[in-house]
Amino acid sequence: MLIRDPDHPAGPLFLYPRLVYDFALLGHAQRPGDPSLLAIYDFARCVTATMHWYDMDEEEATEYVSTQCEGSWLGPSTPLLLHKGLPDDEP
Repeated sequence: MLIRDPDHPAGPLFLYPRLVYDFALLGHAQRPGDPSLLAIYDFARCVTATMHWYDMDEEEATEYVSTQCEGSWLGPSTPLLLHKGLPDDEP
């Protein structure tokens, strides 16, 4: 679930509950020519937070974060989830 900070209505959307996902918050970014701020989260930390909060195993938590957080589009302020490193090259 995503929420906007009521004290900053023009700010980025955040993953909710913030108590859980602020652990994974890395910072924010802005696209050139776009006033929207984007919250940036560490994907692996989101999985870890989900595992602990919802008592899921790693596979369940990865699926949850992939579909409910990363796979949701709520407009130009939708948060980004950062995957560290480069994707594996497929032959």
